[in-house]
Amino acid sequence: MKDLKKIIFMCSVPVLLTIIFIVWFTVPAISECFGLNKQITKEKLSIKTLQGNVEKLRVNKRLANELDKLNAELAGFDIEFPQEFRDEIFLIDLEIFANEATNRIVELQSSSEKNIEITAPNAKPTTKKTRKRTDSKDEELLPVQIIEKPFDINTVAYYNEIISFVKFLESYQRKININGISAKIHKDDSESLNPKIEMRIAASVYKSVITEIKEENSKDAEIK
Repeated sequence: MKDLKKIIFMCSVPVLLTIIFIVWFTVPAISECFGLNKQITKEKLSIKTLQGNVEKLRVNKRLANELDKLNAELAGFDIEFPQEFRDEIFLIDLEIFANEATNRIVELQSSSEKNIEITAPNAKPTTKKTRKRTDSKDEELLPVQIIEKPFDINTVAYYNEIISFVKFLESYQRKININGISAKIHKDDSESLNPKIEMRIAASVYKSVITEIKEENSKDAEIK
């Protein structure tokens, strides 16, 4: 009987040692595994959030670039189409151009202002009949109106100086549309071998008018 107990005890010792070994080393490893799994999940969420932030930064950078481009275009538009004609500044600039190109301005006339009709590139042209049928209240009010002011200028100079003056007009910071040019030999140089040219330029300058569009109250609209 004693031998049997001794045998059982001797057999149970390795089992107990094995259980102790498993508990001693495996349980911490399992706990560490669970902790590592939580950390991996957290890191994945952080990476996903970071990727979302990076994508937002890319979108914001693209929008910022588009905004900078739009602001640059608007700045150029404000220069080409100012909100006032400022005739005195324009006349001074013309005088400067004429002096630099050795042109003599003999006449300058301007016509009355007129509104420029702005239409979409693919829009169908409207006739007078369709315009009469259209109620003014139903017409779309554009936020920006372009006003044209035609002018005629007569200058006298030699041919190459005339060309220089035209180039000055074409490179002017404000928008100038040259509608037509006519030239003839100046009457005082009709007998000269190198006569001066009298040139008449029909052109237009423009300004922009910002239209404030007021939203009507829905109740007022129903009453009307």
